Amino acid sequence: MHALRRSATRLVSLAAAAALLSCGGGGGGGGGGYQIQLTFETSVTDSQRAAFQAAAARIGRIITKGLSPVSFDPAGTSTCDSEFGTDKYPVKGSVKDLLIFVEVKPIDGVGGVLGSSGPCYTRSKRGLPVVGIMTFDQADLATLETNGLLKNVVLHEMLHVVGFGTIWTDRSLLTGASGADPEFTGAGAIAAFHDSNGGTTATVPVEATGGSGTALAHWRESVFKNELMTGWISGSTQPLSATSVGSLADLGYAVNLAQADAFNLATASNLRALEKGSTEEPAAFVGNDTRITPPIPIDDATP
Repeated sequence: MHALRRSATRLVSLAAAAALLSCGGGGGGGGGGYQIQLTFETSVTDSQRAAFQAAAARIGRIITKGLSPVSFDPAGTSTCDSEFGTDKYPVKGSVKDLLIFVEVKPIDGVGGVLGSSGPCYTRSKRGLPVVGIMTFDQADLATLETNGLLKNVVLHEMLHVVGFGTIWTDRSLLTGASGADPEFTGAGAIAAFHDSNGGTTATVPVEATGGSGTALAHWRESVFKNELMTGWISGSTQPLSATSVGSLADLGYAVNLAQADAFNLATASNLRALEKGSTEEPAAFVGNDTRITPPIPIDDATP
């Protein structure tokens, strides 16, 4: 959605974004609002399970309207495949809103690959994810829990399954992807960036560094600093900004901006200011975390 290139197109995009944005209230359609179904394919601790459930509940408050069910073959011929190993998880019957498979397994030990998250299937008409997967390295997950970062990292990764950073290109919401200054052009995110978060650039700066899975899939760390959806988890808190919530409206979700955390770019914590024992490295690198395998479109009854 190249909303800033022509004024007429921009007006249409702004009107569409306004229809999907609200500043309060809840509700929504689709039978009780947006719901994420979690299927744990490997064992997790009670506290880890609670972190996933809390993230799903938070997203259910942010996205206010449910989506139409999508039907899969009851025989389970469609699978969501792990990118770490040969596990294939069958998807059967009707799926409403979003189904996420969760797997926690040994990958490469502490400090290496955290894992990957993203959609396996998207709705063919609306383009929104219907099935996805979150994979975590067992050792890294335990370390995140010890350091008190687990809940926010799980929320970060779950938002990738919802579509943050993983379907931006499919929705034509990125410009400058091949250069040093990529930008997000969605009207909802831009409005929140300016009105709620103190942004001054015409569009929302996107990360250009960090390698595949970090670049073009997160907000720019040098601008957003300790905000949750950069490629680095840093600072004593990691707020989810109105810009991030607004970007979900640009994907096509109905959202409640009041569910965003207070955040202002002028007072955000610097990238490395609060890292324990170091001024050179962020508290936790969560980049290179988006799923490489592209999602498969599946027929969607919703126009």
